[in-house]
Amino acid sequence: MSKNGHPKHIDNTEIIRNIIDPIVAQATDERPKTPLETDAHYAERLKKQLVQSLKHFQTRLQAAVKCLVDHHKWPKSVHREKILDLWQDQETWNNEIAKGKVLQEMIHCTDHELEVIYTLGFTLYNQAKYEDAGNIFLFLTQLNPKVGAFWSALGTAEERLGELKDAANAYLLAAELEFDTLSPYLHAAKCLLKLGRANDAKKVLQVAIDRSETESDLKKYQKDAEQMLQGI
Repeated sequence: MSKNGHPKHIDNTEIIRNIIDPIVAQATDERPKTPLETDAHYAERLKKQLVQSLKHFQTRLQAAVKCLVDHHKWPKSVHREKILDLWQDQETWNNEIAKGKVLQEMIHCTDHELEVIYTLGFTLYNQAKYEDAGNIFLFLTQLNPKVGAFWSALGTAEERLGELKDAANAYLLAAELEFDTLSPYLHAAKCLLKLGRANDAKKVLQVAIDRSETESDLKKYQKDAEQMLQGI
């Protein structure tokens, strides 16, 4: 983010070379061969899609940063340029992740500061500013991807925006991190049903039921999952 508040230009050269290109190469090598599309055309199409997704992801994170600054909720101890640079520095990023660190720790952001950001996200959500709220929640999942509530919140915003596939994915990530509720599984299943993916919804609900059989804190939610599964 530049001093005038406009998004900072991000050079993705390293990310494309070190991450996207190997993914494209592997996907091209492993895909079923078809006379309808050459390997070169497939690789070009896939790379374009991945680069566009990367840029969209970065744009959303930059929008979240700007939103926090505009609402005077940006952590004062965190330098905005540093966090955006860190997202690009894959070597440093990977080294820190290998040590078990999350971005919150790398930039020395406190739990209280995350709570302030989380509260702003729900304030925006309750004001029906779902895009801003979604960006904030996405930002939180990047600061600390180990918090299930952040993924659930992202799921609610994405669902409101009609991004059902992204919502389902966020809910499923939340489900894996939650130990006292099956709610994310149920929300994910609802999104999958709306997408016409009934079999996937059934699988999600069965996972929820299986967990409730082995985890006592989830037992009280088992009936909800079973009733939903029976109704499909």
